[in-house]
Amino acid sequence: MEKMRRKMKIPIAIYPYCQELFSIVKYFDELQREYKLVSLISPEGYGLKGKDASFVNNYPNINIKVHSDVDEDMDKWEILLVVEVMQENLEVYNQKLELISKVLENNKKVFYFPKNIYDIKEEITIFEQKHRDNFLILGKEVEKEIINLEDVKNQTFDKNKITAPIFFIGGLLEQTDVTEIVFKIISYMIMKGKKILGYINSPMYSFLGLESIKPIFDNKAFSEKEKIDVLQYVISKRDSTNYPDFIIIEAPDPIMQYNTMIPNGYGIYTYMLTRVVDIDYFIACIPYKFLEKKFIDLIRKDWYIRLGCDIDIIHASNIVIDTTDSFERKEISIFYENMDSVNKKISQIKLERVFNIVCEDMEKVIDVLRNNNFV
Repeated sequence: MEKMRRKMKIPIAIYPYCQELFSIVKYFDELQREYKLVSLISPEGYGLKGKDASFVNNYPNINIKVHSDVDEDMDKWEILLVVEVMQENLEVYNQKLELISKVLENNKKVFYFPKNIYDIKEEITIFEQKHRDNFLILGKEVEKEIINLEDVKNQTFDKNKITAPIFFIGGLLEQTDVTEIVFKIISYMIMKGKKILGYINSPMYSFLGLESIKPIFDNKAFSEKEKIDVLQYVISKRDSTNYPDFIIIEAPDPIMQYNTMIPNGYGIYTYMLTRVVDIDYFIACIPYKFLEKKFIDLIRKDWYIRLGCDIDIIHASNIVIDTTDSFERKEISIFYENMDSVNKKISQIKLERVFNIVCEDMEKVIDVLRNNNFV
């Protein structure tokens, strides 16, 4: 019977494949059991055609090739997952609309994942209205559930009543492998038979059987205080109804300001989150070139003061900041170094509890926490 279930997985494709979706692709089969990923489709302009999916991060190959032509293997899949990504410009958006039209004309289904459920473009809602059987916008169910402010105001919450230990994974920058580490921990815990309550930022969270607090921050109808109240309500309610062994939370934004020119969001959402929960285990992700004792001591002190927790593990990411390009564009510009450079840097420094978790055996990382009485 189990073999029959595996054979009956629904084949799907993902568009537009880019760096933002890599970790979801890598851990797709481990996070859900209903669908089988058979195709990655990327716009021509992304330069990924024919490359391994791992090319976007300069990671070791995962043996999944990227396509750019939706017709190339449309006969192999039944559903196209279309995800709104940060990399999407007007040209890619228009290509996306054409591709969705073609897929629907071929009587295939489309699952659409908006970045912000409160800001869905008109063209997308028209698809939903015209193709109710084959076009589904995912994530809108959150709007119905979480947010009756009267329910929130009538409840009294104590964050100490959240009994499950909380893993918090955050980065100095948005691209420092935070999602990758979150999925690797979730996958490890599931393999160990643990019940996990996971919060991620990807719009695909519900599809993967996970949760998200991002819709709370996206809801402009809430004041900042109300957002904190709703965060308390949602996280407490999930904990008390699911009884997880562990709660794993991806930081909702970069943890701190990068510099005066590139504020990086100032870490405001992460700060708001830490008013709601006490973090038990903090894994901090930083670019490997920042692995210097003076800098690590600085961020340890800053984050302890602002967030109320110490860093338990440091993950060294292979991203490198292009300082010149960042200055000219007034936003973070990065490229990805090879993993050998990261591992060499880690071996040279004399800092404890620093890993390249992407390449490290998760058992070893957990052992470090366990040996230091963290788990």
